[in-house]
Amino acid sequence: MKNRITIFCFIIGFFTTPAWAIEGATTITADSLIVWGDDYVPDNGYQYWQVDLGVKKAVKIRYILSLYPYSPSSSIYIYSTNDNWDIGHTEYNAFFKYHGGNAVGEVISPVTSGKIIVRIYNGGGNTGGVWKGVKLYFEPVETTDVNEDNYYVAGRLGVGTISPQTSLQVEGAIRGATSQDGMLTISSKAGDVTIGSPRGSSYMQFQTNKSSYIFDKPFLLKSPIISTSFSATDPLTFKTNNTSRLSILQNGNIGIGTETPQYLLDVNGTIRADELYINEVSGADFVFDKQYPLMPLTELKSYIEHYQHLPQIQSAQEMKQDGVSVSELQIQLLQKIEELTLYIIKQEERIQQLEQLLENNN
Repeated sequence: MKNRITIFCFIIGFFTTPAWAIEGATTITADSLIVWGDDYVPDNGYQYWQVDLGVKKAVKIRYILSLYPYSPSSSIYIYSTNDNWDIGHTEYNAFFKYHGGNAVGEVISPVTSGKIIVRIYNGGGNTGGVWKGVKLYFEPVETTDVNEDNYYVAGRLGVGTISPQTSLQVEGAIRGATSQDGMLTISSKAGDVTIGSPRGSSYMQFQTNKSSYIFDKPFLLKSPIISTSFSATDPLTFKTNNTSRLSILQNGNIGIGTETPQYLLDVNGTIRADELYINEVSGADFVFDKQYPLMPLTELKSYIEHYQHLPQIQSAQEMKQDGVSVSELQIQLLQKIEELTLYIIKQEERIQQLEQLLENNN
């Protein structure tokens, strides 16, 4: 029968000095470590164990955890170790750490010394029997050398590392097929993603054989530049609900609500703004030039009766068909206001002349 060390609260008196107070870790040679009792690890106390399986192999740890979950939470840290390990190691060296709560799983040590250090901390949850403890089961893991640098450990392949933590762990760069200039293709049942830079290119390529990408997290750019390909026909389009909202053509035209903008900014919809500034407006001061040909009112009357709109102003039908230049229309309206001012001045002069004539006749 395999060795097993089981530690319950009722055997506290077995140790003359608690393990957490010893300078160094207590060494055990067993296939399990069970610390399951409300009083074994004192409140706000630490205990350390060095597990030595006696073989130069990685250690597989299957764990069952029930730790006090509230602040300060109880915790367990498991470290890789060798004969020179000291208790001054910090939590950042641990290859496994867990704070507060319940968990079941397994982890493999990243080195093949056959030794690990276990540190358990009780964050003060003994009261009321909340804190339970940990159950750890150890097993040496066979490792198969692939060559000097690559190892196959418990179903995990390490390239450039002897302690792979995932199905494949590569310490270094990965290069794709020579036929693809070293670009790397990742394939799945649904499709492929190719990453890399084509030979002689100054840009990175990220493409897929599917119709679109899905990013389920915020998409951040370190250098805020988005560019389309070199094709003159490829626009940059932003969609929501599968509907185009913003399109930028290669010529720089921007369309909102349209994919075919005809102007630098083309909006198919209503625009709302607090203020609008238009540069390079010429104004209509030319109306006050003494040589300005102000149309006589009789001619103006005839023009309006015939065309049903003011001179130099588009008709309603033209506005509807061709749209309106806001800047141009503003100048035209200002021109008409200034013409109207001149008409009023002339009318005032004529009124004064008539009043003077009447006064002289009296």
